[in-house]
Amino acid sequence: MRSLFLALFLSVEQGTLRIMIIELQREHRDHDFLPDDIGNVPPLYATEDISEGEKQVFLHYYIPNSMTAFDWWIVEYNPEENLAFGYACLNGDTQNAEWGYISLEELENVRISRTIPPLVVVRDVDFVPKPWHEVLASWQRSQQ
Repeated sequence: MRSLFLALFLSVEQGTLRIMIIELQREHRDHDFLPDDIGNVPPLYATEDISEGEKQVFLHYYIPNSMTAFDWWIVEYNPEENLAFGYACLNGDTQNAEWGYISLEELENVRISRTIPPLVVVRDVDFVPKPWHEVLASWQRSQQ
């Protein structure tokens, strides 16, 4: 079994040093892990003063075809560290779902090898940015 590890390399973009993600699970995903418009996501702490329900959610990641739900919604992003802030619900456990920091390198590296092909985290390419209260309402309806 292939071991998981963080694979990083550095690049210089417009005079800034940036850590980039090497997509180790790209062969199991039919799209880029980070969207081309990732620059539209506000930087970390930019939405601190915005109420939870009004925070704009820009990205949704999930594990398709798994027995239970694994979801991550992104509201802020730091490209230097590939660190995001958002809401995570793991294993369908809505009571312990919470806001927090999410390493996008670690998220991209998730690989569940019990299935063929293995399950990996994918970006919801059809997701349209919207306030958290709208995401929450539609997500809760889908959980019923």
